[in-house]
Amino acid sequence: SDLHRVNVGQIDGSGVFIVWQGGQRPRTLRVGAGPIGQRVGALQRDEALLRYRNAGPIYVTWAQVPPGISDGVMRFLAGRLMPVFEDRPSRTPAIPANLPA
Repeated sequence: SDLHRVNVGQIDGSGVFIVWQGGQRPRTLRVGAGPIGQRVGALQRDEALLRYRNAGPIYVTWAQVPPGISDGVMRFLAGRLMPVFEDRPSRTPAIPANLPA
């Protein structure tokens, strides 16, 4: 979904999210975990992230993941996708998960 068109009021639950930039030089911008609606709402106002809009559209996807494993899934995804911005360091062991298709 386009990050700026997501209605965060309709997102329930916690889990993991991935923010990426499309265009000619696609890249992962951030991988995170937590209350999805709240976190995506904050990202819609994140000035550092918004600077990337000029180079291509910014998208977000998410999945509900139980809170007990979301940090591990986030760590796995961040290790694979190498985001520009680090969400928050985690000492939790990485828990393998499916990458978005």
